[in-house]
Formats: sequence, C-alpha cells, structure tokens
Amino acid sequence: MYRFAGYREGMQEEEQIPQLRSRDQREFNWLQVQFELDLSLILPPSSALELGVCAVVQGRDRTLSYWALTHPGTEADFHDRAGFTISI
Repeated sequence: MYRFAGYREGMQEEEQIPQLRSRDQREFNWLQVQFELDLSLILPPSSALELGVCAVVQGRDRTLSYWALTHPGTEADFHDRAGFTISI
C-alpha cells in the first residue's frame, strides 16, 4: 500500500500496514478477492472516507489491464478523485 501527499505527488509506502490480508476464490472464468484492512492504523475513527475500487491485472502474457468502478477520463487514472465513487 502507498500513500500520496497530493495528486500523483509524494508517493511513499504505508508503513503502518506492511501487508494486506486477503482471501480469494477462483473458478474457471472469475476471481473473487476479499481484503481486510484495519483503517484505525492510519485514520482517526471519525474520518469520512472516499473510496475508489480499482485494480491493475497482469495477464499470463504479461499485458496489463486497468479496472475500476469508473474511469472518469478517457484513460485509467486511479488518482482522479472523480473516480472515488464510494463515500462512508
């Protein structure tokens, strides 16, 4: 996990969460992945959250594809807050 100071600025590894726990289920043509993340390690409990669900997937032929609930522009940009579609 990485944290950013601003839009595509100041990227640094998130040291409070050294490893993201996950579970996966696989079938012939689908993959389901569940992640557990203790946000209290990096945010105060009263913090509002804006989330963008996204992934970069590398195929067996090593090509990359970019997935998100929405891409607000013509190209994938996971840093664009317009793509943060979940508010908690």
